[in-house]
Amino acid sequence: STVRCWIRSGYIKAVRTRGGHYRIPKSEVERILSKKGKQRAVIYARACFRGLRDEIDRQVCFLKNYCEKKGYKVVKVIEEVSSSLDDDRRGISELIEMVLNGMVDVVVVAYRDRLFRFHFKLIERLLKGYGVKIDVAKGDMPPWEKEELLEDLIKILKEFSPKICPECKLDSLEEMIRSSLIRS
Repeated sequence: STVRCWIRSGYIKAVRTRGGHYRIPKSEVERILSKKGKQRAVIYARACFRGLRDEIDRQVCFLKNYCEKKGYKVVKVIEEVSSSLDDDRRGISELIEMVLNGMVDVVVVAYRDRLFRFHFKLIERLLKGYGVKIDVAKGDMPPWEKEELLEDLIKILKEFSPKICPECKLDSLEEMIRSSLIRS
């Protein structure tokens, strides 16, 4: 009954099964049993372009200070230069492995879209089921958001255009989109 009270009060994070039972993630048990009680944090910093490598360094520096102020114990810093649309991001794969193996309590990012541009709430709910929360330090959109969105839009069009219009020339389509969107 004590554990159920702790779950209801939010002291322990748990997932309820269809049968009404509770499942407590290993990371929660370890957190409660640890004497320090510091949450194990993974910093995830990402930029879309190689030219924004300095931005990753700024994110990491800011997030290390942020974690220190929040009392998180940083166990890993993952840096990645990749589009949020890439299916095989090595950094995300590494992060997921850490979550699945109960090695992390909190994922710290500067902006929501650094982790996932789409379906953030879904990913957040999934990680919560493993006892992992996402801590977004700065908010929704970085200042260079428009450039990255344009690149993602072009990537999506390049993926789907041949399926919709096989005879269309991708280069002219890309140039048309860039010029019309940059003017506005």
